[in-house]
Amino acid sequence: MNNYKALKTAAKVALALKDEVLTITRKQYDIDTGEELDDAVMNTSVSMQNSHIDAELKQIEAETIALATKKESLELMKKDINALK
Repeated sequence: MNNYKALKTAAKVALALKDEVLTITRKQYDIDTGEELDDAVMNTSVSMQNSHIDAELKQIEAETIALATKKESLELMKKDINALK
């Protein structure tokens, strides 16, 4: 879930567990008017949600490594270009 931390801080998302069913309830608003809509409710299992989160974290870690590698490469190229002066 995007922006979970901000949503939780603003009390716009709630988690509940009952009989091995994880319920995620999130506030929704009309994009044009800002009017509050019915809450979005998703029922899932803890293991399924954790698997989804683990997959997202793995993807983010791979993207982070790729960006760090690209950053190092660009910094080295800049250093080499500046050394030519």
